[in-house]
Amino acid sequence: MCCREVNGLVWILKSTFLILCLVTFVVSQEQSKSSDYILGDEERLEMIVAIWGEVQKPGEHRVPYNTTLVELISIAGGPTRNAKLARVQLTRQASEWTMSPQALEQILKESDAHEIKDSELKRRFDSASRKILFYDVNKYLADQDMVMPPPVLQPGDVVFVRTSSWTFWREAIRVIHEIALIASIYAWYLRNTK
Repeated sequence: MCCREVNGLVWILKSTFLILCLVTFVVSQEQSKSSDYILGDEERLEMIVAIWGEVQKPGEHRVPYNTTLVELISIAGGPTRNAKLARVQLTRQASEWTMSPQALEQILKESDAHEIKDSELKRRFDSASRKILFYDVNKYLADQDMVMPPPVLQPGDVVFVRTSSWTFWREAIRVIHEIALIASIYAWYLRNTK
């Protein structure tokens, strides 16, 4: 076999491997869909979602089917005073694979040139199966016409309520205040001990 035939065979094997990874991912997504919902205590459909960040009770929560993002924040005890409700992040498993043909072609080129590591390849495929949305809860709460309803959650969704940037400044001012207080007490002590 000449070098060109070997390279062609390697390319075919890599392409086959990538296609098998894609097919395996799609099949596993379809199989997991059937068991995402749970029959609740009152014979109602429930699901498990997670909420992290600036809420009173972060973690996994078992919620009724059709729960909205705002309802989940309420179920989690509401936001803390440090919550940034203007940009709440919702991450969900995409129902479809969202990698463009150009991105897939780029991965094949990098793979052929041995420029891509297995860990990077896995990261790119994983990120292609997630969808990240941002929602402004403050705008929803101020909207009397309900023009922009909150998104309805799906099983496995992860909600992240970020910390407000004011929290950093509030903490910085508190620390500076305490340092200034200690410095003034020390200066007073030095003045009175002479």
